[in-house]
Amino acid sequence: MNKLQLRRHLQTIVDENTESHVGNQITLIADLSKILPHSIKLEKEARLDNDQTWRYNCYTYAFCLSDSTEFVDIIEQHLTEIEQNEIQDGDYIIYFHNGKPQHAGRIRNNKVVSKWGMYHLWEHDIWEIPVEYGDTVRFFNQIPLEECVSAFKTWVDTCR
Repeated sequence: MNKLQLRRHLQTIVDENTESHVGNQITLIADLSKILPHSIKLEKEARLDNDQTWRYNCYTYAFCLSDSTEFVDIIEQHLTEIEQNEIQDGDYIIYFHNGKPQHAGRIRNNKVVSKWGMYHLWEHDIWEIPVEYGDTVRFFNQIPLEECVSAFKTWVDTCR
């Protein structure tokens, strides 16, 4: 199923409803299902009065570490790519555009859980994301937190 129309609508909702209007995303995405069916559901609401609910992005969520695409390049060296039919809970999905990582999430119950921008955490199907988040995906086995920390330290060393 081509979800490009849905993804374009999601992009508009995310782009036009930020900061004090971020709460509108929840209702607008729910209402969108009336015209473009989807399985998206709110995983965790971003509340502006509690920065722990929003002060991280998709990479920080997926890898529990950093929001840098350079970090993704380094962590990819630690990852084992798998086929979509091999994914299990906790595995990673990384979205790419022109070969560069744009977005990341984690697999749970054959769905993706990912952070959209600086606000809400969503559960969704693979292609139920804003269009700017990429046009190809790759899947990777989950790695132990210790390996993520090691990759993060390597990335920090490259930033000095």
